Amino acid sequence: MGWMEACIFTSHMSVLVNGSSTRDFKAQKGLHQGDPLSPFLFVLAMEGLTSLVRKSIDLGDFKPFKYGEEEFMDILQFADDTAMLGEASSDNLWSLKVLLRGFEQISSLKINFSKSNVFGVNIGDWLMNSTTSFLACKKGIIPFSFLGIVVGENPRRKKVWKKAIDNIKNRLSSWKGRNISIGGRVTLINAVLNAIPSFTFSFYKAPTKVLKEINRLESNFLWSGNVNKRSIHWVKWDTVCKPNEKGGLGVRDVEEFNKALLLKGEWRFLKEDKSIWSRFLGLRYHKIKLKVLDSSGEAFNFDDSIWWRTLCQTI
Repeated sequence: MGWMEACIFTSHMSVLVNGSSTRDFKAQKGLHQGDPLSPFLFVLAMEGLTSLVRKSIDLGDFKPFKYGEEEFMDILQFADDTAMLGEASSDNLWSLKVLLRGFEQISSLKINFSKSNVFGVNIGDWLMNSTTSFLACKKGIIPFSFLGIVVGENPRRKKVWKKAIDNIKNRLSSWKGRNISIGGRVTLINAVLNAIPSFTFSFYKAPTKVLKEINRLESNFLWSGNVNKRSIHWVKWDTVCKPNEKGGLGVRDVEEFNKALLLKGEWRFLKEDKSIWSRFLGLRYHKIKLKVLDSSGEAFNFDDSIWWRTLCQTI
């Protein structure tokens, strides 16, 4: 949803010009979207929308997405993104329209429908076209990108990782490598690994080809200062990835880094069993806990998603 361009705070002021006071004028200060206070104001405003949705559910007007007998999802918010989930019906569509328009009238905020998307699962084209026309928004296409992660695509395909690899190439540019020492290159490599692919690594297990490609880019940058130029590698890459106290340079091993982030997600799944996402995964995958394996050593069924099977195999 769109967010207001600025919040205006006004007050009446007057000044002295050549010793004489002038008439009052309105002083105003714009608070733009990049301001640090903007996210806090957004959270306060979205609390009103959440309350409207919950009230509509209590009255029986809006039907949320149910994934259990008593479990349902209605509205999810992260940063400045808002997702509303509900049943695919004409009555629910009208309720959604009333909720959004009512929120606009109450908060004096304008929802940017042209930047909003509607995603349908197991819904016919006629209903999807009617929905996008009724809400004046775009039809979402699966797979799509959210926060740099490709959602709805097979993570084993290299195109899922293309953006992360391209970002690594751009950050480890040749002009930076020529002007810094080996120690500076090591620091930059670790900084890039922390910033660019970590979010994707925490969600997907990278294929072997992707891991080799990232290692190749890092090794080229370390020894030649250019990701596209190969030079003599004076030390094995396994030795480079060892800690400093063991004779290495302390460069993170990409495969181990990926596995550690996935294991952290599994640990959160086991510990945060009362959170929405943990309950959803538990019901979706028959309440199978990741550490509870059957006699064959598998914690999944063959009809489960590729993402879940890959996650279980990292144990």
